[in-house]
Amino acid sequence: MKTYDIFISRSWSDSDNCERLMGLLQNRPYFRFNYYSVSRYRPITSPNASALTAAVINQIKQSKVILVAAGVDAAHHKWRLKEMIIAKAEGRFILGIRPYGNRDISEEVRKRADNIVGWNSKTIIRAIKDLSNLPTPRKYE
Repeated sequence: MKTYDIFISRSWSDSDNCERLMGLLQNRPYFRFNYYSVSRYRPITSPNASALTAAVINQIKQSKVILVAAGVDAAHHKWRLKEMIIAKAEGRFILGIRPYGNRDISEEVRKRADNIVGWNSKTIIRAIKDLSNLPTPRKYE
């Protein structure tokens, strides 16, 4: 069975949603993945902003698909926007995930996402697999 490399863009304020997303993915026996994101259990400790940015870039480089909450407040998180910009610069795919019950989508996510799906484990996993099987997109300079 193939293992998929993912990065989940998150903020400390939406940790519960990220944990629920992780639970959705982990509870599917037919889906294995490596998780390269920054979590409350594995925080990145860096002496300054440039070192923190370098550490996040390194995490994103190890992933093929970046999962991003696509709710309208997504663009208000400074790091989430920065992670999407880094992902595109590094030639990574972005999968927007509509938070459960939301219909509206952040314009920033809409502009950058390669696909946007609803809050459903089968749909999310199918999109991760589909994007992972595409040739790596070119890096943006």
